[in-house]
Amino acid sequence: SKKTDGFINGEWSTTIEDGKVVATLKLNSTEVSALQLKIDYDDTILTFDEAVFNTGNSVTNFASSENGRVNLGSIEQNGGEIETGEVFKVYFTGNVTSSVGLVSIFNTDAANIDGNRLILNLQ
Repeated sequence: SKKTDGFINGEWSTTIEDGKVVATLKLNSTEVSALQLKIDYDDTILTFDEAVFNTGNSVTNFASSENGRVNLGSIEQNGGEIETGEVFKVYFTGNVTSSVGLVSIFNTDAANIDGNRLILNLQ
């Protein structure tokens, strides 16, 4: 099994922009080669629209939604790293006036460029 090599830092926020609920993950750490999030949302209120990635040109990204959970992630397979900054933005449609409590992180997984597991600390 892979050992946990360390910790990386990120920021998680949900806001309303142009009538959509937007969940954003900002990655503040370097040398991250793989990052995956599972996000739960209230599918009685919200509809998943899309995930927008800003991870770098050589990074492969994926996103899917089923039964109130979005599974999304990025992997850099060429020995490079995922860019820092607002790497994931997930957009939902719903007739809401507040984004509080509608979207939450179920779990995260990450690895560094050596392939060791990283724990994502969210602020």
